[in-house]
Amino acid sequence: MGKAVDQMGHAAASREQSGAQKTKGQWWLAEFLRYITRNTSALIGLVLVGAFIVAGTVGIYLAPFDPHAVNLLERLEPPSAEHLLGTDELGRDILSRILYGARISLMIGLMAAGLSLGIGLILGSIAGFYGGWWDTVIMRAIDVLLSFPGILLAIMVIAIAGPGANSVILAAGIFGVPAMSRVVRGEVLRIKEREFVQSAQALGMGNLHILVKYILANSLPPVIVMTTLNIGTAILTGAALSFLGLGVQPPDAEWGAMVSQGRDFIRTAPHVTMIPGLAVFLVVLGFNLLGDGLRDFLDPRTD
Repeated sequence: MGKAVDQMGHAAASREQSGAQKTKGQWWLAEFLRYITRNTSALIGLVLVGAFIVAGTVGIYLAPFDPHAVNLLERLEPPSAEHLLGTDELGRDILSRILYGARISLMIGLMAAGLSLGIGLILGSIAGFYGGWWDTVIMRAIDVLLSFPGILLAIMVIAIAGPGANSVILAAGIFGVPAMSRVVRGEVLRIKEREFVQSAQALGMGNLHILVKYILANSLPPVIVMTTLNIGTAILTGAALSFLGLGVQPPDAEWGAMVSQGRDFIRTAPHVTMIPGLAVFLVVLGFNLLGDGLRDFLDPRTD
């Protein structure tokens, strides 16, 4: 009987804890939505990013034409009722290719930012928490990466790995590692001197437990902001590499490659180049505006 009562007590406590967590999550979401409605630039960024995510996830199912279908009889047509954004030099529907390219850019941005986040968290945490020669070796390696211009570093990675979407993800991911590592290291150095961390050390908790549960958990705001900005940077890097012919290869519809393919017709059919270029601009702008908004919302020190 007593055992059953204990089990019921544990179950009730679990339900209360789950309800508290749910209430906290709902409160955070409500506060964020309230903040977004008061911050015009952050709201614009959220709308642009949301539209990009929708286009990247379901856009290929909404495309009015096959993005690879060639129709030379309709080449370089301006925007019309049939082709809302016109056609390119091979008569392919630009709207369909923009929607298809959004999926490629979304994949590149998310996977490259995830790669930067994973490597940056590991390197920055080790350098900031353990210090000493760990810090010296890691940060000098980061300084070496920073000494290369970003696009040149990406081209070096492509030269080693070869062109293609996977190489672009690798190049853009490595490109974002130095900034992420420095942000994580700075936060670890700041938080590890706090009293609650010293109390955990005095209680004999392991370094890994302290690092993950107490330090990294309190470093999330700037890390989230940096990750958001890295997604936009990765998309821009991927577009630049594809423009140079080193990224996603034809016939795949990647926005940077579309800009490159249409530049020969910029006088006679400027929409072929301007529309995918505008898509890149709006997506990167959206992530930058959203990142700035998240920084102001998550970091009270910016108030």
